[in-house]
Amino acid sequence: IMRVLYLWILSFFAGVLCDIQCNKRADIAFVIDSSSSIWPPNFVTQKHFVYDVLDLFDISPTKTQVAALSYSTPIKPEFQFNTYQTKDDVLVATQSIEQTKGDSTRTYRAIRYMNNVMFSSENGARSNVFKIAIVMTDGETNPGSDGYSLEEAKKMTLQE
Repeated sequence: IMRVLYLWILSFFAGVLCDIQCNKRADIAFVIDSSSSIWPPNFVTQKHFVYDVLDLFDISPTKTQVAALSYSTPIKPEFQFNTYQTKDDVLVATQSIEQTKGDSTRTYRAIRYMNNVMFSSENGARSNVFKIAIVMTDGETNPGSDGYSLEEAKKMTLQE
């Protein structure tokens, strides 16, 4: 089921982003579930999805920039928007992401980190470009979510 969903999402995502891919500048953040509830082959599928999406874009400091984090109990920033300058470097870095297999998913913490840290100018995020966040998870976050992350993410989408 996950592979079918992956292929459907990828085909839909590619069509939606054609305008951005062809004509616009964007900062794209990938938030990858690395918790122990993700079966290892499905973690690899997440990385393939990221790779396939990134392969659609012209990655450079003046076009599309990319950041990624993996999350579970610890949040692990894999790379920021200003870490890599070329598509080849980003693709290699994406394939080297390892599953941490933490005990808790904590999606809300990952979204909060993405909003507050990844999309900051200190980490290379730019103003006046499309900001895209792709959050991957296997389901509901663990108990403890305060709703802050979801509301902040909604505000972020409404600002653009």
